[in-house]
Amino acid sequence: MNSASRVVPGIDRPDVGTVMSSEWTVHSPQRQRKALDLQAEVWGEADWPEGLHSYTFYAGTDGSTILHYSQWRDDQAYRDFVESGRKPRMERVDAAVPGIERHDLAFYRLHRSLTIGSDEPGIVVTEFVAAGGPDDARRRVGTMADAREKARPSGLLTAGFHVSSDGSRILDYSEWTDDAAFEAYLAPQQDTGSRRIKRFRPYRSLRGA
Repeated sequence: MNSASRVVPGIDRPDVGTVMSSEWTVHSPQRQRKALDLQAEVWGEADWPEGLHSYTFYAGTDGSTILHYSQWRDDQAYRDFVESGRKPRMERVDAAVPGIERHDLAFYRLHRSLTIGSDEPGIVVTEFVAAGGPDDARRRVGTMADAREKARPSGLLTAGFHVSSDGSRILDYSEWTDDAAFEAYLAPQQDTGSRRIKRFRPYRSLRGA
């Protein structure tokens, strides 16, 4: 049993020990919409996994990708779900939308967060940043978060800086009022073309009842 409220999760909720994030590549807007609709249907019908606090999915503005972001009590709760309930859900989606490419699945911990506003975002932005281990990742997150908090760019609603369990990468997740606000923030920065920045529209956020 689950319920939908805001179209995005509460990034800094204190009962979350593990964040799982991944992307699907589905290759067309039609397949993207079909996969999103079916994912919502499958999860709406299935039992809610023990230890899952929220599960949110987003439509890539490129028309070919889907972002998945789920908040769990801990790593073991996710592993238990994989053992007991993940496969049938995936099989239903794969039967209707064959050839989905799944990538960038990783365990994360939220290391720093910043909340400026509570409006529903018009766009969600992710950026992956490589790191050289847990210490380097934490140092980089500190620098990134301090700079974002100092700048408090117009249109930024929320930012969450996540570190992967092995410390090899950082997931910078941010919510913005609209595309124009993010474009204005990005404009003065250099080398943005070489960075792994992606944009998504919020689609659905599910929570345990």
